[in-house]
Amino acid sequence: MNSVFEIDNLTISYEIDGVFYDAIKNVSFSIPEGKITGIIGESGCGKSTLGLALLGLLKKGAKLRGGKILFEGRDIFSLSERERIFFRKNKTGYIHQNPFESLNPIVKIKKQLEERCSGDCNFRERVNELFEIVNLKEVDLILEKYPFELSGGQNQRVSIVSALLPSPEVVIADEPTTALDVTVQSMILSHLLKVKEKYGLTLILISHDVSMVSFFTDYVIVLYGGRVVEMGGTDSVMKKPIHPYTVALLNSVIKSGKRPSPIEGEVPSITDGINGCPFHPRCKYAFKRCSEAFPSVGYGEGGDHIFFCHLEKDVLLRPKKSHV
Repeated sequence: MNSVFEIDNLTISYEIDGVFYDAIKNVSFSIPEGKITGIIGESGCGKSTLGLALLGLLKKGAKLRGGKILFEGRDIFSLSERERIFFRKNKTGYIHQNPFESLNPIVKIKKQLEERCSGDCNFRERVNELFEIVNLKEVDLILEKYPFELSGGQNQRVSIVSALLPSPEVVIADEPTTALDVTVQSMILSHLLKVKEKYGLTLILISHDVSMVSFFTDYVIVLYGGRVVEMGGTDSVMKKPIHPYTVALLNSVIKSGKRPSPIEGEVPSITDGINGCPFHPRCKYAFKRCSEAFPSVGYGEGGDHIFFCHLEKDVLLRPKKSHV
């Protein structure tokens, strides 16, 4: 399977009071081409930092401390500023959790969308096509409005249109439905799926919503404490989870006929300086080695299902009840 991104030993740190703390630590994985990949974990696990890094962007105070992100064989952090701008504008699209982070509330929609349209883009034809896909009516009326004159759902659909205008190869959606009510959430996800299928895009869905990721993705990466703890095909990871954090995350979800079990403790701050497996302070299986070194890779069923845990493989791979 071809990959659009190859992430190799990526480490991103934040400087706090003159000290660098790792928010993403020695992370390696691939994003398969033409598929929907979910990146899941609780808030504070490093998902948004990772999502922005895939665009070659770092938040204020962040620094690339090691590793590479390869797109079409080139490290995006080694590109010139001009090349990186071209990459972000033409090769990728980004859908924010809050559309007002990508839309200027005091600039009309038309002007903002025109700025996203590349040189060979037929603006009117492309806008009409995308507005129809995301079910936005009255194109002329919306183009002449300001974002503050539209509903949250309308603004999020405009954000999807903005992300897709340059015909990107990859779209990264960072918690795209969190700020919306349940009905609008379903509608937005339906629009994203239609867009993905129509254009053959690679879609990266960043979310803490386990149920949504289980239903909509082909491949899933479980992130905790800035580390990948488990990843593989969604069906394998969600139905036969191996790492204790993945199991706990799935057990914390409300399901029909079963009471959720909240994960005890809190997600560590990057300043906590936890050694070894980042989940060990909350893990009921933890023992001495868990606090001393990060685990080596283990393999589940199928070649693409991997995990990182010190527990003996025969213990972890004992049959479990389905969590989905």
